[in-house]
Amino acid sequence: MKISSWNVNSIRARIVNVLNYLKSSNPDILMIQEIKTEEKNFPFNDFKNLGYKSHVFGQKSYNGVAFLSKINIDKISLQFNKDKNNQSRIIVGDIKNKSKVIKLVNIDRKSTRLNSSHALISYAVFCLKKKNGTRLLSISSLHYCS
Repeated sequence: MKISSWNVNSIRARIVNVLNYLKSSNPDILMIQEIKTEEKNFPFNDFKNLGYKSHVFGQKSYNGVAFLSKINIDKISLQFNKDKNNQSRIIVGDIKNKSKVIKLVNIDRKSTRLNSSHALISYAVFCLKKKNGTRLLSISSLHYCS
């Protein structure tokens, strides 16, 4: 199974690049961050034409995360982390690989303080450890701004 991640910095501005990547690399799942669009403007059909289902947690002009997947993702959650600023920065879902459940956690987390990103990761790991059957935690697009 091939799972990849890309901070696209605007899906609509990079649509040709993303489509070319999907055609050439053919990942089973692409986790994307900073899509910078609301769900209503997301290019669902472009990805559907390549065999990908899109799960989107968008936000106008800022942030936003999504899964593009050729395999079924269950238990999609946009509420894994309560964000007091209502930013679309995390999407979670489960996939099955043989008899194991794999928890995908796609995070776009920017911070001027290293500790706040580490706290979010620690919280994610803590929550996943409490759930039986979780086999993998995949976190993407962690970058720190100064």
